[in-house]
Amino acid sequence: MALPYTVSQSVWVAKDASETKELASELSKCATTVIEVITTGFTGTLDIKGKDSEGAAYDNVRYVPLNAAIYFPSVAQISYGAPDTARYRYCVAEYWYRLQLVMARTAGSITVNVVGIDVPSILPLGTVDAYGHQYMDLGKWAGTALTGRDITLDLKALTDDSIKGLLKSIGDIGAGSNLVSLITTIDTVLDNIKAKTDNLNVALSTIASQATLVKLIPIGKAAVFNTALPAAEVGWLATAITPTNSPSYLRIYACVSASGILRVARTVGGVTITEDLNSGAALAADAAYMFSVPWRTGDSINIRYSVTSGTINRLLIDEIGGAE
Repeated sequence: MALPYTVSQSVWVAKDASETKELASELSKCATTVIEVITTGFTGTLDIKGKDSEGAAYDNVRYVPLNAAIYFPSVAQISYGAPDTARYRYCVAEYWYRLQLVMARTAGSITVNVVGIDVPSILPLGTVDAYGHQYMDLGKWAGTALTGRDITLDLKALTDDSIKGLLKSIGDIGAGSNLVSLITTIDTVLDNIKAKTDNLNVALSTIASQATLVKLIPIGKAAVFNTALPAAEVGWLATAITPTNSPSYLRIYACVSASGILRVARTVGGVTITEDLNSGAALAADAAYMFSVPWRTGDSINIRYSVTSGTINRLLIDEIGGAE
C-alpha cells in the first residue's frame, strides 16, 4: 500500500494588498485540494479559479465550503465583509491542470494556506478523466455507504512528515504495536547515525585543515622582479627565509640578465655554507631555470650570485609541503 501523495503551500501571510497567485504545479496531481483562509479585519473577495490545460483560460471552479452548515458545491466569488476575522476552509474535489487564487482587498489582511492530497491506491476509484486521473467515490468504501465527517485532522496529519504524522495518515494499521515499535526504533537509529556522521565530518575537516591542507598549498617565500644585481656573493634577500613546514622543499625559479653561478647560502646553527645550483655551471643570460632545494627546521636560506653587473629579471621561491 502506497502512502498518500501530499502537497502544501503557504500562499499569503497577513497579506494586506490585492494579488492574483497561481498555486503550485504539484497540485495538478491531487484529487482533493483544501484551501484554508484566515481573515483579520478583512474586507474583500476571493475567487478560486482553475484551468484544465496549458492554453486554457482560468475560470471559477466548484468548491465546497467546509465551515458551512450544509456542504453544498459553489462556483461563486467568496465575499468577506463587515469587516471579517475568522477561519474558513474550502475543498476543491477535482483534478485541475493549474489552480489560481484571485484576491481583491479593501481593508484588513488575509492569510491563505493550501494542502492537496491524492490517494488513488487506497481509496475506491470511479471514472477516469481525459488526463488519466481517477476520481474517488467519497460516498462509499468497497460498496459500503460512509457517514460524512470533518476530515480536517486527517488532512493535517497528511502534511505532518514526522513518524507520528505518518502513522496518523495510514490509519488504524499504523496503531499496531509492532509497527509503531519498529518505526520508532528505525527513527532512533537514523538519529544516532546522523549524530555520529555529523561529528565525523567535523573531526575530518579539523584534521584536514590543521595537518593536511596547510601542507598541500604552496607558500610564497620570496619574490624579486626587475631588480639590479647586488655585489657578487651578497645575498639577494634582505632577510634569510626559514621553513613553515618541515620537512619540505623550496621550488626556486630564477632568470638573470647576466651569466653567472647561482648559489644557495644555507645557515644552520650560525654556520653558513654555499651550495652551487645547476651542478655548478653558469646560468645562461636571460634564460629561465627551476630548482628544488630540500630544507628542515633550523635551516635559513639566502640566494647569492657569482657576478655583480646585471639584473635579476625574476626570482620566485615557494615552499612545497606535499609530494611532487
